[in-house]
Amino acid sequence: MTDTGPYVLFRDDSEDRTTVFAEPLRVITAHTKAEFWRGLKDMEAAHKAGKWLAGFMSYEAGHLFEQKLAPFAEENRRTPLMSFGVF
Repeated sequence: MTDTGPYVLFRDDSEDRTTVFAEPLRVITAHTKAEFWRGLKDMEAAHKAGKWLAGFMSYEAGHLFEQKLAPFAEENRRTPLMSFGVF
């Protein structure tokens, strides 16, 4: 692939299989707690509409699922809390 925009590549060496998701319909990215929860709802709606989702969630995003740890999830980080393409 050359400069086609965002894509996600999954490689499973145990099955000798590679899957590529390219040219997303949209990208859901969250840098803040509010964007994170809104993004999860958008992802759920896309999944229910039959779309595939591929991307990543940062380790720190896990803090948001536990109320007492949520304050440790830094806002507006350089690396997003999550970023998923909708395919």
